[in-house]
Amino acid sequence: MLDNLLKGLVQQYAGSAVTNNPAIPKGKSESAINSITDGILGGLKKQAAGAGLNSIIGMLSKGGSVDAATSKSVQGSVIDSLVGKLGIGKGAASSIAAQVVPAALSALSKNTADKNNKNFDLSSILGSLTGGKTNGLDIASLIDKGFGNGDGKLDLNDLTSALGNLGGLFGKK
Repeated sequence: MLDNLLKGLVQQYAGSAVTNNPAIPKGKSESAINSITDGILGGLKKQAAGAGLNSIIGMLSKGGSVDAATSKSVQGSVIDSLVGKLGIGKGAASSIAAQVVPAALSALSKNTADKNNKNFDLSSILGSLTGGKTNGLDIASLIDKGFGNGDGKLDLNDLTSALGNLGGLFGKK
């Protein structure tokens, strides 16, 4: 699911960075789109598996705000994908990544944060990025209900807040 959503965004924002780029071999525009999509997906999964999950949750829930470190990391994955799969030079791959990745991530963020856009479901996207390790947890609802304090970060403050809210179940006022 996420790969199809990303591919659509990459196609939308790749434009002349791919189609009119002399570094992309003739007839390889579709391969370039696929390589960029694979790079973005791989970069986001790498971030989600490491210390970047909070940044991804924040990015997807805030509607357009993309963390610079996340963008740089994903650009690195796109560069590696383009160089490895198409054999283009690192400079050309860097230029393509710098043009396409921020726009695609921003669009992913805006679409996911839009409650009316059912195609971009936060919980499903996070499940795709974490290999299903969210176990059906509806993170979007938790963020909407104030868990995460609305800041897009799930941290110790949120845990203590959640535990404080649970106190009412045990007779604490």
